[in-house]
Amino acid sequence: MATFIVSAFWHGFYPSYYIMFFFAAILSEVNKDIYKAGVLFHKYIPASIRPFVANFAALFQMNYLGVVFTATTWSNTVFFLKATYAVPWILLLLAIFYSRGTNLVGRAKKLEAKLASL
Repeated sequence: MATFIVSAFWHGFYPSYYIMFFFAAILSEVNKDIYKAGVLFHKYIPASIRPFVANFAALFQMNYLGVVFTATTWSNTVFFLKATYAVPWILLLLAIFYSRGTNLVGRAKKLEAKLASL
């Protein structure tokens, strides 16, 4: 998180920079959790399309954050949030709360250990 805050400070003092880098840090954490818990998703997403789904989700979020980055002013950022109903941010927050609240990575490690012992 400190790296993202320093990056926001480095770019300038527009409020959208700090918002964007904050959500980029959350996106990074969600991506790490989902990657570590990949064994939980293997039965739902076929291996042939898994990379495409992961890349689409990450690129969608980063493009959304990129628009927020270029908004610069608070009023532009709020306008964009209202226009999109803040759906990507809400999904991102729900994903981090679900991941950390249900110990997604811990459950994946238990499943991997169980599968390895078979």
